[in-house]
Amino acid sequence: YAVVQNYFYDATKTDEQKDKAYDSVEPVKILQGQVLVEKGQLVDHEVYRNLELAGVLNTDKSVLPFVGLGVLVMFIFAALLYFYRNNERKHGKNPAQLLIFSLVYILSIVMIKGISLLTTVDGDVLSFVFPAALGTMLLKVLLDDRYAVSFTLMFSIFGAIIFNDDATNNFNASIGIYILMSGFSAILLLSINQLRTRLFHLGLLLSLAQLIIILGLVLTMDLQVSNIDYVYYIVEAILSGMTSAILTIGLLPFFESTFGILSSMKLVELSNPNHPLLRKILTETPGTYHHSVMVANLAEAACEAIGANGLLARVGCYYHDIGKTKRPQFFIENQMSIENPHDRLQPETSKNIIIAHVTDGVKILRKHKMPKEIIEIAEQHHGTGLL
Repeated sequence: YAVVQNYFYDATKTDEQKDKAYDSVEPVKILQGQVLVEKGQLVDHEVYRNLELAGVLNTDKSVLPFVGLGVLVMFIFAALLYFYRNNERKHGKNPAQLLIFSLVYILSIVMIKGISLLTTVDGDVLSFVFPAALGTMLLKVLLDDRYAVSFTLMFSIFGAIIFNDDATNNFNASIGIYILMSGFSAILLLSINQLRTRLFHLGLLLSLAQLIIILGLVLTMDLQVSNIDYVYYIVEAILSGMTSAILTIGLLPFFESTFGILSSMKLVELSNPNHPLLRKILTETPGTYHHSVMVANLAEAACEAIGANGLLARVGCYYHDIGKTKRPQFFIENQMSIENPHDRLQPETSKNIIIAHVTDGVKILRKHKMPKEIIEIAEQHHGTGLL
């Protein structure tokens, strides 16, 4: 028996058949918004190939996003520096303001970037844990509304970039809107005098505002979320608001002591009638207390008329005559139904007692570690002229 060949290899025909088969294959197209794989679906060879083509499986970490973010941050700093040199110095602003803004900005960028590294592709819920209003609250209290608003606007953009949705979308609009509206909510809440010193209550109200913002974003963008996700949103809104308030309380003393800033929140705290020194003035020298309140009203109105710090003037007036508590009866506003002790003293002695209330007040204020601005007001409130 013998095997007889009845098929013969034709290289030309084979190449023609290969080309024909190649041309008959439809190109793979992945459309925008196309679902590549459902949750729980078996990933076969074809699904895996589509995921690979879409770049989802690419685990190589590129440094380009970090470089781009750094370029944007440096650009913002350069713009702020230019603005400061051309505008702020004309108005005699403290150079430390730009440094404070920079520190708060860097701290917030590092914090939000650290939290973003903990999120997954579908981990947008975790993004809302970030204390979105922290930087805004610090700048509102330490500096003014202008810095707080500028920070909120710029930081919402960086937050949207850092918390990108997935590999194909480099801008998370929901996070950007969340940071923006949270910051503006904090500014409005801090504008309420009663809340400036009650940061715990402020944190609760901010949590409520952030919860409303989150639910509004979920409904507006028609996000498909489960019932348990709503529970996550409630918990994370509360954590975000309370964390912003707690960190603000913790960081304020650092900035105030480091840069010698007497913040509006500290001033409001010092104006509280329950402050030990104010209680001392009220109980021991009621006439002086009334006099100080009247002077405070005049000084605040004058400051507001010329664009000065009216709150600082008011609080300074509250304490400017604290030295009179050492010898209350020697000052006429406290001589109610008593004989004037100066009638029995030599003029030189009376003069020394009256003038001493300035130095006595400075000693009391320094003993209680009052801010230097308040001490200077008490020390200089009689000027250098003839008394």
